[in-house]
Amino acid sequence: MKGGIEEHSRAFTEQVSKRPDEFYDFILSLGRRDDIHISYLAAGIDGLVKADYNVVKIKELVKECWKNKDEEFRREIVRAIGYIDKKNTLDLDLISILEEYGLNDPDPVKESWMINAGNGTPYYLGDPFQHGINTVRGSAVEMLAIHGYKTSYPDKLFEIMENITNDHSVSVRCCLIRFLQGMLSWNREKTYDLFMKLTDYKHPQVIKYGLECLSFLITKDNFQDFIPHLKVAIGIDEGYGHHHVGEYVGQILMPAYVEEYPDSCNLLEEGFKVSDKIKAGAIGFAARRMLSKNKEISEKSKNIYLRFLNEDSEDISNKYEWSFEEFKPEDFDELYPLIEVYTKSRVARKDNSSFIWPFYKYLLKCVSFNPGRCIDLIYNHISLEQPLTQLGVLSLDERPVQILICAYNKLIDPAYKEKVMDIFDRILKDEAYKSEGLKVLAEHDRG
Repeated sequence: MKGGIEEHSRAFTEQVSKRPDEFYDFILSLGRRDDIHISYLAAGIDGLVKADYNVVKIKELVKECWKNKDEEFRREIVRAIGYIDKKNTLDLDLISILEEYGLNDPDPVKESWMINAGNGTPYYLGDPFQHGINTVRGSAVEMLAIHGYKTSYPDKLFEIMENITNDHSVSVRCCLIRFLQGMLSWNREKTYDLFMKLTDYKHPQVIKYGLECLSFLITKDNFQDFIPHLKVAIGIDEGYGHHHVGEYVGQILMPAYVEEYPDSCNLLEEGFKVSDKIKAGAIGFAARRMLSKNKEISEKSKNIYLRFLNEDSEDISNKYEWSFEEFKPEDFDELYPLIEVYTKSRVARKDNSSFIWPFYKYLLKCVSFNPGRCIDLIYNHISLEQPLTQLGVLSLDERPVQILICAYNKLIDPAYKEKVMDIFDRILKDEAYKSEGLKVLAEHDRG
């Protein structure tokens, strides 16, 4: 009998996850008793989910026990409903449970993500979505939105979501708008109306979490409706997922620009003045569309791709480097003039990181069928003034040396063979690369 409720609950979860059949009836009975702390019922449900237990039985348990008002227990019910939704789908009873939680539960009372948690750091690192999904209303609303992708009851969900738009909590609004795009397949007009109501105050955090939905909603006819939202997004200087908000904004504005949506060019230029992140997002889009069959889209994309090659921004330099992940070997000849300009640019010579980034990986895929041009690109690009000491952690096939050997074996022109040896000689003269170059040679000799 050592430890408190929390410790005992965790132990109960573990045992249930190992022997769910033995515990199911007992867990069901816990929901009918008032003398057992609710944490044990929550722990039992958590254990059943972790055991990947029978969906029908978990559904039965949820429907019988959901009315308890404990906040943590209700969040566990939402997680269990999420499990049911992944395995099967939700019926109207389960949707109604989420509706009750999402509309009427008092949690959250405050916007805790705005409150100082100590040392100047707010709770949930100032992220309203992270706060929201850890509340009852927020987690229930998020679950409804996720269910929207595959629901059998879209009209019911639209009705519930319409009521949720009256919730003034930023956290709850973020939880709905984050996955609102799932409703687009059922009714674009209703989804548009929900988006506009959720963003009626143009709160930056709600707009940030609505960017993906916004990108799906935008058309040439309604683009100007979203300009106020995009102006707010342009000014948001923070991360979102694995990228910066600015990159997403650049990715959204570029399709509007190349397809000539009204005022899109001016808005894109406004974004370029504000943030290098927006430029990076635009470059990423341009790299994917430079070979579009639509000539106008192709030309505009090429112009954007070439536009920022001599800027000093690390964000821009990195985006150009990673754009080689988008290039296909079969497009090498078409892309060559653009890549050649890149290899002579400031962003390509910003530092020596290119030896370990996608540029050389791409050349390695292309060298067997166009060795001469690959050597020309390396000759333009190679720079050994500031050698990298971390090369030793890389695999051999990612090095310029490997490309040089492959090219040398393919080339017939003596002038090109001499060019290869010139580059290789420069590598072997540099102590940072000498040992690595000799390793590759030894590997090559062993066949």
